[in-house]
Amino acid sequence: MNKYIQDWIDVIEYMNNDNTYKLAWGRAILENVYTLNHIEENNIITFDAIAHKMVKYYWNQTFFFNLRQGSNIKKKPVIVQQVDLLIDKYKELTRSSIPIWFDKAEEKLTKEQDFYKSVLKKCARKLKDDVSWRFMNVHKETKDLYVLNKDYLYISINKEQVLLLKEYGFVLSQLLNYKWAQLLEKFNNAPRITSKVKGISDNQIRRNNLTKYKNILLENMNKPIDFYIGEELKPDDISVDHVIPWSFMYSDDI
Repeated sequence: MNKYIQDWIDVIEYMNNDNTYKLAWGRAILENVYTLNHIEENNIITFDAIAHKMVKYYWNQTFFFNLRQGSNIKKKPVIVQQVDLLIDKYKELTRSSIPIWFDKAEEKLTKEQDFYKSVLKKCARKLKDDVSWRFMNVHKETKDLYVLNKDYLYISINKEQVLLLKEYGFVLSQLLNYKWAQLLEKFNNAPRITSKVKGISDNQIRRNNLTKYKNILLENMNKPIDFYIGEELKPDDISVDHVIPWSFMYSDDI
């Protein structure tokens, strides 16, 4: 195993966490590296670009799945607090509380450009103060994963390192996802956390149409009864919904 990749694995495997910042930071770096089309001798990834990815992760995990990201029940991590403000702003702008993927919501959020940019800047500053340098520390040693420039808020990764990250990125991402899910299991009682962590970037999670279950349910009832008030329903006034919220179960099982 190449030493640089082994250093990444050691950092992911042995990092200390009381929230998910480091795991989100690592995943955001890998995703930004993956999208590099022109690889230079030294490649810069800004804190703003990393913050943007992390806001997306936390938006999707918070809005869809209501997953807690830290050990302190009374105080959410700062970046999650900022994401909550964004979600509230989206609800205000759309007058809707229906969960939506960040990629689709961003168009609405950018209409409040100053507010949106201020959230990203606050997240970037938090990364500077607490995450960027801590991520590389393991067993009282600082691993040479990237060059950190805290004055101008970016990291630099050389050409050889970028090529290695592109080659081993899938494996490292799977390891990050696994460690992230493990950590979330300490903070949450929700099921299927691994799937929820894995799906926060691909926007492929969808509620299924429940109409197909309607006839199955009706076949097992003498009369169609309203679940909430117990009254008989008219045939043209029947809808099917989840008893346990989809966002918790991440399932449409009947």
